[in-house]
Amino acid sequence: MAEGLKTRQWGVVMALLSALLYIVAPNVNATSQKNDTRPASLDELHIITNTQLHSTKSSIASLASILQQHKKINFWNLTKKQTLTSVELGHFSEQTRKSKQSPFSSPNKKSLFDLFSFISKQEKQQKTVRHIFIVFDEHSPVPILTNKEYNSISPLIKRFQENNISISTIHLGSTSSAKNFHLHALTIATNGRYQSIANIEKLEKEFLNLISFSLKLNYLPFHDNLVRIDNNTDKISFLLFGTNKNLPIQFIPPQEEKFNQYNYPDNVHWLQEKNFEIIHIDKPEKGTWQIDAQSHPMDKAIISSAFQVEINSIPLQLFPHSAQTLSIKLTQENKHITAPKILDHVVIKVTMLSTQGTEQTWFPMDNGRNGDKQADDGIYGVQLSDALLAGQYHLKIDVDGHLFQRQINTSLNVVTKPFEFFILLSEDASQHTITVVPYAKLIHAETTTITASITSASGKQKEIRLNRKNNFEWQLALDNTPELSPYVVELNIATITYKGKSLSIWLDPMTVGQKPTQIRKTVTHKHHDLIDHDNSITSADTLIENNKGSILSSDEKIESTPLVWITPEIQFVLINFLLLMLILITFHFWSRYDKKWIYKLRGMLSYD
Repeated sequence: MAEGLKTRQWGVVMALLSALLYIVAPNVNATSQKNDTRPASLDELHIITNTQLHSTKSSIASLASILQQHKKINFWNLTKKQTLTSVELGHFSEQTRKSKQSPFSSPNKKSLFDLFSFISKQEKQQKTVRHIFIVFDEHSPVPILTNKEYNSISPLIKRFQENNISISTIHLGSTSSAKNFHLHALTIATNGRYQSIANIEKLEKEFLNLISFSLKLNYLPFHDNLVRIDNNTDKISFLLFGTNKNLPIQFIPPQEEKFNQYNYPDNVHWLQEKNFEIIHIDKPEKGTWQIDAQSHPMDKAIISSAFQVEINSIPLQLFPHSAQTLSIKLTQENKHITAPKILDHVVIKVTMLSTQGTEQTWFPMDNGRNGDKQADDGIYGVQLSDALLAGQYHLKIDVDGHLFQRQINTSLNVVTKPFEFFILLSEDASQHTITVVPYAKLIHAETTTITASITSASGKQKEIRLNRKNNFEWQLALDNTPELSPYVVELNIATITYKGKSLSIWLDPMTVGQKPTQIRKTVTHKHHDLIDHDNSITSADTLIENNKGSILSSDEKIESTPLVWITPEIQFVLINFLLLMLILITFHFWSRYDKKWIYKLRGMLSYD
């Protein structure tokens, strides 16, 4: 992830976000996440970015143009004055040109807090599922959240939790250690996802994956660049990567004439970008289409259709070895399909791929066994493996019928502990603050008690209970003084999971505080490799040690400094060692030319 970003690449990155903010605007019905298999088309998505590069915003907008065909999307940009500006839609359809109204009459005068407040007050619309995606550009001079705004937004998180409103963050930049603490905490508290993306090319390829994990879009699978389109398909959007600019992409419909970007029919909208191409087709012809282009594993075909596959809500976070049931059903115009003449020809395949490359496969059945709740009810169920280890898993659900195909992609994250903790040094360097944020969907916050066993530099020991703050944080402040710092801290979390299981977790002891200057001199500009990304976020000049290593984090670039470890004792040993080597080498060369010295030496040593 630590790849350097070239200026031009960042220009494209910013164009990408602008486009993302530029393409989608608010307007659609909603549905509740509380329904077991809610219609995915009724989600509402807010995308917020702090980037100031127009090229990045326009590039992301291009990718978002795919989503605007299927979702209600609102785009927002934070300006240099910390105001929030609504960005209008793109140019791909008449509907988007007509949908330019913002929730605010004067959006350029509103802040991020106002937007969050507005979203939280929409809870009466119980059928709407809302998602907030924040694209945080680390090279932007505008922070997404200041301390003041974070403190004002935090009380709203409880309402977000109650109404299934999630916040996910995409950290855009090469400095993977520079995670934004505020955004990371909000993400964990709302059951969202925090993802680091090094550069614009990776963001382009992963953007739709990251969003579709939450929105559960309906795709059509690619098989050797062939796509089967059924007569229930209203629109289809192709995203194609790795195209050869010297060989134009050609679409070959079943009956109609083939077309490319230089000559295409009126129902086709074609957008070319540097690294990808987007093709929207309204009311595509039924049958098997062929795409004459170089195949790429990230190519996608997203459809808008009254005939859809829907799945139950899957927690993003799970405990290891915890069973999870997946339920799948077919709907048409949001009505559950139970007709045997359709379902008798349906085959469903679920593939789960781990980040380590291992793969598992299931074939859900409607037989009342292996995770299926009731036989012959038109809902296919399967219990996923209960032996999952910690890590991220990608789920792909393929549904193949007699006259149709559908695919859904989502993911889950298996965690070893139901919380994350952060350690920060205050701006005036007077205090270290330990903050613990639980994963909202794993434990009951009301049942949680967190205590810390603390040993100061003077050897004094004490036990302190952390204070609960802002409905989703527990905090402990430690004075940063030469007499007390550094501290050795051991945290204990006692809680109850949502399934009623009692947990008592002890973290390994960690050192919190400042270390001697001489030790700090050994840290070079490669220090980022030592950072425990999941458990540590520090401000300037804070040194933290735990069982995974020690880190020194600074907002400024750290210059390499010489090692200071050659003491006088070590110098004495080195000098004597070099003298001994010199003597041995001299004897070696002398012996090659005059071996008589050996007998003379023996005579001298045997003299008594």
